[in-house]
Amino acid sequence: MRVAFNKIVITPKGYNSKQLTCYTRPCFCLGKLNEIYAHGILVERKDIFNQLLVLVLMCDFIIASDLFQANRLIAFIFSKKISSEMFSS
Repeated sequence: MRVAFNKIVITPKGYNSKQLTCYTRPCFCLGKLNEIYAHGILVERKDIFNQLLVLVLMCDFIIASDLFQANRLIAFIFSKKISSEMFSS
């Protein structure tokens, strides 16, 4: 089995004076504190019938945790739950 993890920056170009995170405010974006990332997991393994399974997960919750600065522990628990469900079958 092989596993790969990656993240990419999805901060939009020209974000200044744009509405971000799907809500309207009186003041538009004037700068950024952190980049916004999308995290991906690629799992390659052989199942019982010796067929190759490839699974790609783009976890919206982890993207939301970057957008809204949610607690990283919650994102970690969520990703552990995904991996335990993947490897239990």
